[in-house]
Amino acid sequence: MYRLKRLLVGLYWFFPIYLFILHLRRSLLLILFWIVLFFMVGGSLFGSLGIPFLFQTPEYLDRVGALSYFITGGVIGLFIMAFHISSYIFYSFRFPFLATLARPLYRFSVNNSIIPVTFLIYYSYVIFTKGPAEGFSTQELLFFIVSLNTGVAVMLFVVFTYFFGTLKKTALDTVSEKLEKSFFTFWRKKGNAQLELDQEHRVQIYLKNFYSLRRARDSKHYSKIEIGETLQQHHNQAGLFFILLILLFISLSLASDNPIFRIPAGASIVLLMTVYLLVTGALFSWFKTWTYTVGVIALIGFNYFSGIPGFQKTHYAYGLDYSTKPASYSFENLKRLSSDKNIEADRVEMLRQLDQWRARFPEDENPKLVIVNSSGGGLRSSLWTFGVLQKADSLLQGGLLNNTFLMTGSSGGMVGAAFYREMVYRKLNNDHNALLMHKPLVNLGKDVLNPVGFGMVVNDLFVNFETVRLSGQKYPRDRGFAFDQKLNENTEHFFERKLVEYKELEKSGQMPLLILAPTIISDGRRLLISPQGLSFLTKVENPNLPESPLTFDAIELSKMFVQQQADSLQFATALRMSATFPYITPLVTLPSSPPIEVIDAGARDNDGFELSLRFLFQFKEWIEENTSGVVFVKMLANRPQKDELTGSPYTTRLDALVKPVGGVVTSFANWQRFSENEVSMYSQAWINFDMDVINFSLLSIEDDLSLSWHLTESEKKRINKSLESDRIQKKLEEFAHKVH
Repeated sequence: MYRLKRLLVGLYWFFPIYLFILHLRRSLLLILFWIVLFFMVGGSLFGSLGIPFLFQTPEYLDRVGALSYFITGGVIGLFIMAFHISSYIFYSFRFPFLATLARPLYRFSVNNSIIPVTFLIYYSYVIFTKGPAEGFSTQELLFFIVSLNTGVAVMLFVVFTYFFGTLKKTALDTVSEKLEKSFFTFWRKKGNAQLELDQEHRVQIYLKNFYSLRRARDSKHYSKIEIGETLQQHHNQAGLFFILLILLFISLSLASDNPIFRIPAGASIVLLMTVYLLVTGALFSWFKTWTYTVGVIALIGFNYFSGIPGFQKTHYAYGLDYSTKPASYSFENLKRLSSDKNIEADRVEMLRQLDQWRARFPEDENPKLVIVNSSGGGLRSSLWTFGVLQKADSLLQGGLLNNTFLMTGSSGGMVGAAFYREMVYRKLNNDHNALLMHKPLVNLGKDVLNPVGFGMVVNDLFVNFETVRLSGQKYPRDRGFAFDQKLNENTEHFFERKLVEYKELEKSGQMPLLILAPTIISDGRRLLISPQGLSFLTKVENPNLPESPLTFDAIELSKMFVQQQADSLQFATALRMSATFPYITPLVTLPSSPPIEVIDAGARDNDGFELSLRFLFQFKEWIEENTSGVVFVKMLANRPQKDELTGSPYTTRLDALVKPVGGVVTSFANWQRFSENEVSMYSQAWINFDMDVINFSLLSIEDDLSLSWHLTESEKKRINKSLESDRIQKKLEEFAHKVH
């Protein structure tokens, strides 16, 4: 029993183990960074957004390969170094025996490596187990793992050699000495009197390196001044290391136009965490047990100042003019824009376009009017929508868009629908790029999240140094612009049009009408984005209630922001506004007073069905007289509802804290379905024509795909497999039969 106790005590005071315990006791904020990293890599955190795939299969220059893993490993090496530096500055004075060693920071870091080594082993395991599903062989996966760990090792070697080598004086040492005496000293020196000399006899064994043990030497014969100066020698280099990281951020931001400098998004996230980790370590060193209190006060102060005009973070709609007087977002202006005169003029013009559509078909045979609805779902919805439309069009021998008058929906679905509409138009007009694009699904399926994540890190969550010029206006470059740019790159620049450029194409019938309808956050109204007049879709008349702001449940971008160059809005930006997934793509602020911010169209109408019914209601008499009915093509990329009813998932007392809000979030999708079913039921009272709804569902109840702008190769294969399935083929045949 005595031997066991002695063994346990010895293990407790073994330097690596004691450091690990010390972290758990005193520096949980530092540990929190590692916990987040573990969970992101393993898929337990942000899994539905596809963030784990940014680590499991990192992409660089649109390829998953050894280089992408090497770069990711290099940045992880920086993160590990930041962890060691922060730990050393905070804890080294507890262990005066370190002053008796050559290269004390290196020896400390070796003993501080339980968490980093565990993480690298776990990361390597995740790569090896997840990789086969992406089609990589065992040899490739082993090569990726070696590349990742080589990147870590190379970066650690470089940092230890050029920043923290103390055997000779270098130019960097001279710079850091000057920094130590200046404003930029990031870590407070610890007084020699605070050395905890009573600890040295307890830590008896330490790791000299990763394969040999040494006994800790007694340091009592050294003076406190000597020990303090030895342990302090790396603090100024730590400040220089921090500054060079900041310069790296700035350089990446300024060079973000060049794809070579767009490091993998997972690496970008780790790079940002590295800076925050160093700042956290500095706060610990400065404020010790007051760190949490100071942190809370700093957050409150930051929140206050960020709300002051001039300090607010604004994300712009590229193409709009923000230098003019803002548009008035008021009840009076809503009434003016949706006046009876405007509604009547827009109805007359839309009836003309419907007549023009009808003229394509024989006079003695009323055609079916097709409406395309597509749900949100990120890149999976884009591919699903495009794939279904492509197959339906093939079955109709290229006649799908001839019958289609309206396309609407939300998020990624509208990206797929807009891409198909554009490609068909360009092919009919012998566009060179469209004719050469033999695998458009491959183009559309390329990653978009990587540059968005990179832009978020180097521009939005840090300091934005770069601007862009579009339509004669100057804007800060943000992750929204990175999204627009990458979407255009992936689609052969098909979306590099202004909104106004679609006006004549739709009016002349060369393209179906496409309506984007992002949701205004402040009040839930739709923002209708279209070059056509749609005021008849902005007002809900109720003879039993007086006219009020609630009478107007939508506004038109083209009318509201006519003085702010609404027609110059970049179409890629319009698509993004309709696909604004929280936190991934930014909330766009429009030039109005008070300011309007918009979010994903799916927040109100996920597949556009309600908006489509509103359109049918406005022209029901014309449809009854001039068509043989309406066929809805609904591409649904969300998971279908289960047959079993479920009770409350909240059972514990802790659950009760989140039950009120969590229940609303959990039930949100059902609420939309209930509302859609209710509107559909009421529509039977005024529909006097045939109406068929053909649902093309991507997912079964058991299936799941990332709700993300990044899909793995295995997920893309699953979408293609669904497109080729007998289930979808039967639906396509049913649709073709209904249209004919």
